[in-house]
Amino acid sequence: MSEKNGDSSTEMDFEVIPVQYDNVQNFYGNRLSVVFKDDKAGVIDLNGNIVVPIRYNEIRRFMDGMWVVRSDEGFGFANYEGEEVIPPQYEIVSGFMNGIAVVRDNEDAPFYFINKSGKVINETSYNIRYDVYDGGMIYHDDVYLEHHSTDNRRSLYSR
Repeated sequence: MSEKNGDSSTEMDFEVIPVQYDNVQNFYGNRLSVVFKDDKAGVIDLNGNIVVPIRYNEIRRFMDGMWVVRSDEGFGFANYEGEEVIPPQYEIVSGFMNGIAVVRDNEDAPFYFINKSGKVINETSYNIRYDVYDGGMIYHDDVYLEHHSTDNRRSLYSR
C-alpha cells in the first residue's frame, strides 16, 4: 500500500487536499505548504492548487516575499506566486531580508549582496565572511546571517 499524505477530515467525511503527496509540511500562515512528491518539492495553497511547481530538490523558508529553492544547479529564489525570479545558480544563499540576500557562486568566489531581481549590490563595500569553523555561519559586520549550502551543511537563520 502506498503511503501518501494529504488532508482529509474524518468528522465531515470529505477530502480537503487529495492524498497524493509523499510529505506535506505545515501551512505557512495557514495559506501555503511545501509538499514533496517523487523526491521533488513544490508549494500548494489551501485548495491544493500548485503555487510553486513541484520540480525542486528542496524549498526552504519563505522570507521577505521569496522562497529559497534548490535544484541540481544550486540555490535560487521564487516569489510568492511561484515565479522563479532568480534561477538556481548559487552554492550558498541567505534568505532575503529588507530586499537583500547574501550569495556566493562557488567555494572560490567571494560573498556578495543581491537584490530581489538578482542584481549585485556593490559587493566590494561590505564586510562579509564565511566561517566554516563556527558552524558554517555567514557574518556581515559580525552579525550572523542565515545560510543554505548545496552540500547540506547546517542552516542558520537570521536573529
